[in-house]
This record gives sequence, structure tokens and C-alpha cells, in this order.
Amino acid sequence: MASDGAKRHLSTLKRLGATEQVTYRPCSGQARQIDVLVERQTPADMMHAMAPEMTVTALNDAAAGIATGSIDAGADRLEIAERLGGPAASRGIQQIAGQQADWVTLKIS
Repeated sequence: MASDGAKRHLSTLKRLGATEQVTYRPCSGQARQIDVLVERQTPADMMHAMAPEMTVTALNDAAAGIATGSIDAGADRLEIAERLGGPAASRGIQQIAGQQADWVTLKIS
């Protein structure tokens, strides 16, 4: 469970407009809205189609974010926009790119 300090920090980032709300769809549970930090990289050529690479940082928390212990990489999904302000599309969580007690960073494709 993320600390109160991390939750306050996320709340501050949200007020500043630095977060995005996405839908987290775990393969074994209820879909829910969470606030995350999104980093979009330059599109990479994947199988002759352009697909953006993204990392998403969320609270490491089962209620307010995504708990690392419950992630099913390859099966869990996020509904997230390819570009800021664009339409959301379902994308798979590929792997945990980093984790701390309060935060988890996920590679999305």
C-alpha cells in the first residue's frame, strides 16, 4: 500500500495537470479509473506498423493504483490514449519497468 505522502504527491500532480486518468483492466478483477503519469516515447517500428512505446507510473497500491503483486503482465490492460488528448485504446501491460514501495512503472504496448 502506497504511503500517505505518495498519495498526497499524486494528488498535487493531478491538481497541476501532470497526470492522466486511465482505465485499469486487470484480467482477474473489476476495471477501475486510476490517475497515472504517462511518458510517451518516439514511435517504434513494430511489425511494419507504427506503435508508440509508453511507460506509466502509478501508485503501488491495490485501491488507488496498481499493486505490483497483482500485475499479470501480458493479460492486464490499460485504456490509454496514444497521444495526449486522443482517444483511449486498450493496451497491454508488458512488464514492470521499475518499482519502489510507493510507485510502480510499467511498460505498455
